[in-house]
Amino acid sequence: MTDEAQVRSSLQITKDPLEYSSKPTMFLADVSSSKGATPGNISVNSTGVDVDLSELSAPGLCRFQNLDDTYNVDYGIWDGVTLHKLGRLLPGEFSVLRLCPDIGLGVGTAYENLRFIANTIGTDTVDVLVEAFET
Repeated sequence: MTDEAQVRSSLQITKDPLEYSSKPTMFLADVSSSKGATPGNISVNSTGVDVDLSELSAPGLCRFQNLDDTYNVDYGIWDGVTLHKLGRLLPGEFSVLRLCPDIGLGVGTAYENLRFIANTIGTDTVDVLVEAFET
């Protein structure tokens, strides 16, 4: 089958004097299997947590959502030493993106995991919903 997934997006900003509104866009995407949504809810601390995508042989469409109402979280690629930050989710925010299908498989370097790190105080953690699907 084809076009099993539908992704919609738009952006509107009203900040005087800026008035911006993108046209709502949508695209269809193929999904090769019924694997996902994985891994689900993860608890993220200030030292960071790798996202376990081992249920998928080739990750694809993915949705992240920060479920916390106070703290934000950053995400990116962990090389074993450094988090190469790609994005940030403020409290309650979400993002949809397509993951590279070989993320976390050790292609290129030994460490290339998707990782979240919470911008918290002390031992507080942030719940993040990660819903990844097969390509």
